[in-house]
Amino acid sequence: MNILRAGFSLLLATSLALPLRFGHAEAAVVTLVVPFARGGPADTLARDFVAAAASHAPDKIFQVENVPGQGGSFGALTVAKAPPGATVLLLQNIAHSVAPSVHAPLPYDTLEDFAYVGMIEAIPMAVLGRPGLPAHVEHLRSAPGLSLAHAGDGSASHLCGLLLQRALGRRFTQRSYDGNAPAMVDLLAGRVDLLCDATNSARSQLGQSLSVYGITSPSRLTAHPLNALPTLAELGLSGTDMSVWFGLVAPRGIDKTELERLNEMLRTVVADRNFVAKQEANGATLASGARLTPDGYKAYVASQIAHWRNHLSTTSPQAAPEGRTPR
Repeated sequence: MNILRAGFSLLLATSLALPLRFGHAEAAVVTLVVPFARGGPADTLARDFVAAAASHAPDKIFQVENVPGQGGSFGALTVAKAPPGATVLLLQNIAHSVAPSVHAPLPYDTLEDFAYVGMIEAIPMAVLGRPGLPAHVEHLRSAPGLSLAHAGDGSASHLCGLLLQRALGRRFTQRSYDGNAPAMVDLLAGRVDLLCDATNSARSQLGQSLSVYGITSPSRLTAHPLNALPTLAELGLSGTDMSVWFGLVAPRGIDKTELERLNEMLRTVVADRNFVAKQEANGATLASGARLTPDGYKAYVASQIAHWRNHLSTTSPQAAPEGRTPR
């Protein structure tokens, strides 16, 4: 716990110096903070999002800032403590509804220290195995000494791994990274056995050297080639349904008019035909209805915090010995 607090203290000191990085952003620059390493599922979505946003707002400059660490909590703190006057957003995801249970006490309040903009999408995960690992569930159930990579306690890949282990009735040795991208490097190299990855990232690995077991959605996806993947429930692994949702939040205290503009930008992107086509091809379901609104999205995140607090009270987040793999 002392190490965790020290890490947050160091990041807080850094975040207070952010005017040097964001100081030119008063009018034209919108910075989207991704709380995971470059190249992973969150980063992929962020770059798709800013590309679509930029096409509708040529008078603004959009940039992505990767701030990985502590299952997404370091990036969240960066935005919570961002300097006034900078347009800084956080690409929030499911990990931020888990952080209050896994990383308590946090140096910010997940619900009250942010202005909620709206939800973008939800996307299932795929369970992947290293090259040469037998691609059938019985091997995962019985083979000794298997290791599981994830992007930090409370991350989407960690949660998926917890559900997988519970369904299999066994524990894997854990290997923690600063994001799924560096975990994928080690998976491809055979240095770790298993990884849960969102389908927008896993899609590029289909037909390659990795073993692919199944996806965490309740039904098969329709987009090719993801439609070839069975659900984990089809394979007899019940209780493994989960989607990784993503949305945008800004620092608390943002001007109401600016929040309305940001929500309008989000709605424009979520309705953009090219963006929609790309996300749906990756297996995502775009947000709609109340979740596109600030209040509706905040209410959804509140419900997710309660859901995962209840779930983690019966399923330990430390499902097996932890091995830290810095990247």
